[in-house]
Amino acid sequence: MTGWEKPRENTIESLIHGINFSDGVEFDLRLSEDEQLVLYHNSITEDNRFPECELADELPDYIKTFEELLSKREFTRELTERGKFACIELKPPHPSSGKAGGWIGGRKRLEHMQKMVDLVHESLGDIEISTSSAVIYSFEKKILQTKRKEGGLKVSR
Repeated sequence: MTGWEKPRENTIESLIHGINFSDGVEFDLRLSEDEQLVLYHNSITEDNRFPECELADELPDYIKTFEELLSKREFTRELTERGKFACIELKPPHPSSGKAGGWIGGRKRLEHMQKMVDLVHESLGDIEISTSSAVIYSFEKKILQTKRKEGGLKVSR
């Protein structure tokens, strides 16, 4: 048997490992062209594509959907039964992507961030996660203008 190999950052494998061997995990989500939340940190893929301009199933194999992560019982069990915690960072699109208002932002950027917040709430509602088990945050200042659902997760900047 060979030694353990560190999984690639922001993958299902790394998040399952992290949540099983710590108190919680932090991961990044982006919104694909077909409005699916995908696990990815960088604004551009290794083959120079903006995730927000691609359909989720056309992204490289190393980029998986949030729904795929939430389908893994070995991940969700830690949140719903064992008191673990998830910090979910919502990434705005790169201004050069042509999505969400470019460099200036404004209404389109707010709408983009609101869609992401709504999708996270919807996805986590399906697994009945406690509001104390996760927080949604972003370095994008428009996140503070989003409306959260009654009894939904905390949204922070």
